[in-house]
Amino acid sequence: MTKLTRDIADMKDKLPALETTTSSLEKQQTAVLQLEALKEENSNLQSQVVSLREADSRMQENMDTLQQNVEKIIGQFSVLQKDITYIEHELQAIKVINIKLQNDVDSSQQESLLIKTETKKLQDAAEELSESFKTFKASSLVAFNARLHESSPAGDVILSKVDCNVGQAYDDKTGIFTVPVTGIYFFMARAMAAEEPRRFYVHIMVDGLSVAVSGSFRGKPYHGMNCTVHLVQRLIKGQKRLTLRNDVVTEAQDSIIVVDIRFFD
Repeated sequence: MTKLTRDIADMKDKLPALETTTSSLEKQQTAVLQLEALKEENSNLQSQVVSLREADSRMQENMDTLQQNVEKIIGQFSVLQKDITYIEHELQAIKVINIKLQNDVDSSQQESLLIKTETKKLQDAAEELSESFKTFKASSLVAFNARLHESSPAGDVILSKVDCNVGQAYDDKTGIFTVPVTGIYFFMARAMAAEEPRRFYVHIMVDGLSVAVSGSFRGKPYHGMNCTVHLVQRLIKGQKRLTLRNDVVTEAQDSIIVVDIRFFD
């Protein structure tokens, strides 16, 4: 009993130290657990740091790539800006050209309208001139062709057989041609001696004056002799006594006369 008591007493004496040791062990165990937790957390943190570094490296690469892309975009934007500036200049030049072209078109339209107006005036004038010419031609055309119905003695010849008398300027009753229109006239008269004459002449008379003559100036006249007289002269409207005179001297004093007249203006 005494030993047991002593042992119990010893154990009681050692119990505080054991409790202290147990408490220290618990604390140590707790610290070990905390240390392991910290190691694990540190490992996790290191893993995260490695991941972050890798992510940072990738991000840096992405940033480098992005920077390069930005530089390319800036370069492209600079080129685009130059193109836009060039296009703006071209557009401005085109606007100026368009304005000039529009002005030219307006001017051309005005000229075209003026040309159309002038053309219409010319057409109207041409039509009026054509109508006037037709009227003038119808009223101004003069021509006659006449001949003797029978032999005529010396003196003024009246061509009584009229084949053509455009303008009715020749009077077959008096043998006088009255000028209806001022202009240039062409006359031609042909005569033939019916018998052998001593002299043979044909005159074209204007207002009683001989203006053209043809006949036997040289050589001896003979039976059937022909002579032709021409006259081209400007005559004034209203001139009268344009006649044909036969100057034939024969025993019978007769001849045959044919006359042709034409008018030119």
